[in-house]
Amino acid sequence: MNSTKSARQAFAVFICLSQIAHSFSVAADFSVVPGDDAGLSQTFDRQGRGGISMGSSVLLAGLPLMSAAGSTAGAFAFGSRGAASAAGLSRRLGSAAAPGGSFEEILEALPHFVQPLQETGGIAQRESKEDLVKEKKLAKLKAEIAKIEGGKKDKKEDKKEAKPTNPFDEFIKGATVYQGLFTIYEVDPNKKTDDPAKKSSSASKDAIPGFFNDDETEVSAVAGSGVKEYYLEIRPDQLEKDYHFLPTLERGTGEYGVYSTLMLWKQEFAFFFRRVDNKIQFARRNTSFRAPSNEAAQKLLSSSFPDSSVIDEIGIEGGFEHPVRKSVLINMSSLFTSDLVGLNRFLSQAYGNKEKGISPIFLFNQGSSRLDSLEVYPQNIEILQTLVFKLNAGAMLPSISIPGGRAALLVRYSISALPDNGYEPREADDRVGTYMTVFQDYSDPNSYDPHVRFVERWHFEKKNPYEPLSEVKKQAVYYLDPNTPPEFKDFIAAGVLGWNKAFEKIGFKNALAVQDYPKDAPWKPGDTRYSMIRWFTGLGPVYAIGPWRASPLTGEIYQASISINDWMVRGLRRGLDFLPKFLKPEQELSKPLSDFAEVSADADGRFCRLSERLAGEVNLALALAETNGQLSEEERKRIVGQYLTELTEHEVGHTLGLRHNFKASTAFSLADIQGGKTGGILSGSVMDYLPINLPVKGADVKNHQYFQTQVGPYDEAAIAYSYTELKNKTPQEKKAALEEIAKRFSSDKNLVYGTDEDFVRADPSVMLWDLGDNGVAYQRARLDLNKEIWKDIEAGKTKDYKKARELFLFTLNQHVQALGLTRRHLGGIAYNRIHAGDASGKVPLEPVTAQKQREAMGLLNDYFLKPGALEFSPGLLSRLGPENLPQLYSWPQPKELPTSKVIEQLTWQALVSLYHPDILHQIKNNEAMTPADQTPLTSAELFKTVRNSIWSELNAKDKVGISARRRMLQKQHIDILTVLFRLSDMVGEPQDTRALARHDFTAILTSANQALAGKTVAIDEATRVHLKDIQAEIKQLLYPGK
Repeated sequence: MNSTKSARQAFAVFICLSQIAHSFSVAADFSVVPGDDAGLSQTFDRQGRGGISMGSSVLLAGLPLMSAAGSTAGAFAFGSRGAASAAGLSRRLGSAAAPGGSFEEILEALPHFVQPLQETGGIAQRESKEDLVKEKKLAKLKAEIAKIEGGKKDKKEDKKEAKPTNPFDEFIKGATVYQGLFTIYEVDPNKKTDDPAKKSSSASKDAIPGFFNDDETEVSAVAGSGVKEYYLEIRPDQLEKDYHFLPTLERGTGEYGVYSTLMLWKQEFAFFFRRVDNKIQFARRNTSFRAPSNEAAQKLLSSSFPDSSVIDEIGIEGGFEHPVRKSVLINMSSLFTSDLVGLNRFLSQAYGNKEKGISPIFLFNQGSSRLDSLEVYPQNIEILQTLVFKLNAGAMLPSISIPGGRAALLVRYSISALPDNGYEPREADDRVGTYMTVFQDYSDPNSYDPHVRFVERWHFEKKNPYEPLSEVKKQAVYYLDPNTPPEFKDFIAAGVLGWNKAFEKIGFKNALAVQDYPKDAPWKPGDTRYSMIRWFTGLGPVYAIGPWRASPLTGEIYQASISINDWMVRGLRRGLDFLPKFLKPEQELSKPLSDFAEVSADADGRFCRLSERLAGEVNLALALAETNGQLSEEERKRIVGQYLTELTEHEVGHTLGLRHNFKASTAFSLADIQGGKTGGILSGSVMDYLPINLPVKGADVKNHQYFQTQVGPYDEAAIAYSYTELKNKTPQEKKAALEEIAKRFSSDKNLVYGTDEDFVRADPSVMLWDLGDNGVAYQRARLDLNKEIWKDIEAGKTKDYKKARELFLFTLNQHVQALGLTRRHLGGIAYNRIHAGDASGKVPLEPVTAQKQREAMGLLNDYFLKPGALEFSPGLLSRLGPENLPQLYSWPQPKELPTSKVIEQLTWQALVSLYHPDILHQIKNNEAMTPADQTPLTSAELFKTVRNSIWSELNAKDKVGISARRRMLQKQHIDILTVLFRLSDMVGEPQDTRALARHDFTAILTSANQALAGKTVAIDEATRVHLKDIQAEIKQLLYPGK
């Protein structure tokens, strides 16, 4: 449209409207709102000032006129009445009044404008004669306008009819539109596309695509629920762009670890959309290999490693794209109502049933799954769907929590923009226990080690960088789940806010905050933008976990979600849940010794079992206080409160990026802790697994510190390394500042660090469930406490028989714990995380002294092997009453407690710990590292010490019989020596092990011969049969065929 023609058209419309208004005698104030074209606006202004007088009965809002350039030149504005008619005209004019709309379309719409005005009373009704005059004038005006157009109207109408439709817009016609990170269209398949009720009242189909911002409270749109179809619009600039895929199990089965509120952090990944012909690939980005500053290295990596793995592929809806935006649509249900994270494997592993040979146990049923609802925000999309898994044919129904054998899991798939806020990654240091984002950077071809390790941490900045102590620009706020019992909220909040002490020391005030979940919150728990402490329930072991979400590119943490099972504050757990399983000798000795560890670290050390054992510790304290008559309601509340605070503080520490520190308990002596000389701090770090600090016998329990409710000196130093602000420093200055902090961890006893992978090795200072700097001494103290508890039960101080049984089983668990931790001293070696040049005076590898090793052997002998160990009186065993009522899905417990079987398991584990190949190899290694002024512990000494303890009756001066428990232990000793003698090569024992086993057999045979001759043991029938069997077995081993 040229400028002259456009101006004529606009002027003609103006005259037409003026004539209509004048002929109907509408009284309204009339003005023209200037548009983009100043010249045309001025023309209209001059026309408008010509004295057209119109009343206030009609409102025509937003009727645009076209300038010569095709942009809106101006808009008529009428008075305050007749709004419905004006809106109707605007709808009828539609795209005709928009830039590029044809003049004929405007003209055609005008007669439709007159009738609504008449219907609404905005135009006074006249006599029929006057109406005829009006119609004639209108017809004359139409003819004049048609003349100006030169008779081209019919041709343009024909052209309009031939104009092809836009399939993209036709497909989403009437859809509800949600704008945010992506634009999403909600379509009701049960309604026709031309149904007016289907049209969106909140957004247009031509809505501006989503964008990112930092306003966390903004809600772009929240879709409803029900049977809907959702379509995701992907623009060209959103292809090949990295986003974060974050799954959460909002509702699980409630047992076997399939719990609600659980972040599935192992299934999180960076992803992108890629277009391949008429399909869109949902692909996982390979972030392990990078070369951001070297184009040649990027080409090398692209030809050497796959840049991604395709998770799913979805056809482009209709195969069309938007004619202007060039965007495409994909069906969200096709993509997201699928098992993208392998939950069928997760369920199958959780429920087992391997004995039936059926794998997997559960099969994903996509036909029964559905997309329930979605929430669209500028930074993220929250998608909730029900994923259904059915029991595989032939598999037994695992439990009653899955009615009918179908598990309907409510799963949240969050799609989040990766943070982009000026965050500076920070390099990690092995002397400090932080979680890390690890990758290889090939930018520098001369780099000796391409690994880059970024600390995972929040982005904290001072509001006032020049103040020594300043509020942070943006707090990490932890919202409390509305299901949290009110009486526990203060204790949990204290566990969060306790970390502010560490942040204040580096200049950040109120870095962390706690708030109740708002009743009118426009977001739901689980939303990726908000951190929460969630409260749930479930069957099985007590459970709490503190995962977080960090950018896979930079390590920046931007969300945390702590989950606490409400069974954390319920009764004692059954002690048998912790007892070891009994295996054959060759099986036990072939297993890695790390299998006995309570912590089995996964690849990044995120596995945490603090809550399970800690719950037992708090219930031990409650039981002892009750037995001693010291359990007032106030004392009970204080014990539980301290316990919840420590638990929360530990999990919050994880969400701040801190790993376990199992070496921190060596910071103080047990005497100083129990003497109150450490200011209520029990360990160097709350990231340790700490037992309860029980008061010494006879002490006043008032104000006693049972649990660690403050961060320790190590925690403060670790926060300093991760979060000290280093802005406006050069790279060299930043490196020097961090090195200065890290050096402290090597030289300060209170800052030592050892974590999960150190625990599963041979370092006895990296210990769980110990207090003080002498692990063996602490275990002795706890085992002596067990003896006191047994006496109290026998004396009837524990009134409830069922609780007495549970308490007894807990003490046996303590024996298992002591066994596993004490044996670590045998052949033990300390791993010191130091760098060359640190002023620590230490070396990286430091063997445990021979004296400490012998102390450990003495504990094992005193409490497991020698006569009298693990002997229980009839008065004690007779008071261990069972639970007579059934559990939810199990029969009542057996009436009798299988004590002899439990003791057999304990002594067997003791022997396996002593003779395990790992232990014997470590003892040999330490022989070579022992200083010349010490006598090393040798394998020969170990064999002799164990033999003399187990067979002490054969060498006793007083002739005594051999009890049934002792005969069992001696038979176990023969069994394990037989494996060492016959299969030492198979189980990986050192070379001299077979010779040592032969020597033990010879010595035992000699003593047995003497006993049978009546020289040492009072021979009763059971003892005689036992010794003859031992005699025959050894002879067959040493002298086969004779």
